[in-house]
Amino acid sequence: MPIENDEVAAQLLEFLERQDAFTAMLAAWSSGIAGGGPNGDGRYPLPTGAGTTTLVPCPTQSAFDASLLRFERIALTTGNTIVLGPEHSGKTLLLAGVTGTSNISVQLPGGVAPGWSCLLIQQGSGGPRVTVTIGTNSSGESGFLRSRGNVFRLADQYAVASVICTERTSSFRSTMVLAGDIVQ
Repeated sequence: MPIENDEVAAQLLEFLERQDAFTAMLAAWSSGIAGGGPNGDGRYPLPTGAGTTTLVPCPTQSAFDASLLRFERIALTTGNTIVLGPEHSGKTLLLAGVTGTSNISVQLPGGVAPGWSCLLIQQGSGGPRVTVTIGTNSSGESGFLRSRGNVFRLADQYAVASVICTERTSSFRSTMVLAGDIVQ
């Protein structure tokens, strides 16, 4: 049975309307904002191909969500030792609940690759000593921790310090640099 011109025209018009709707949805999604979209969650409708739509996080929302994964809140009590590892690279560690006068130690990994970095923020108050040290391997070898003035303690509440690995001399030994709001 031959297809009539009217049928072809109707199908073509339907296709063009779907194409225009898809283009509009794609434009809204690609230029979407974090916390935007119809539900205010950064997700925008995109067609599934079956005539329905699904909500998909826009690129800005995805980037925002990924940035949240970089923060890690660590609840501390006096006398704690926090042992960091390769998985902490690129993170901001909020050292929460730091109170009292006891020492708290943040132990850095000893054999990470150059570029490993971490930002430490002391949130608690009360004068505890948050000291940064570097770990040792099973043979007792440690890496090297350097800082300006050879000091390794965060100053107090709201102190911010950054730790960066500048070189690795073996699989167990790294040189780390601590800089920021640090004191003796």
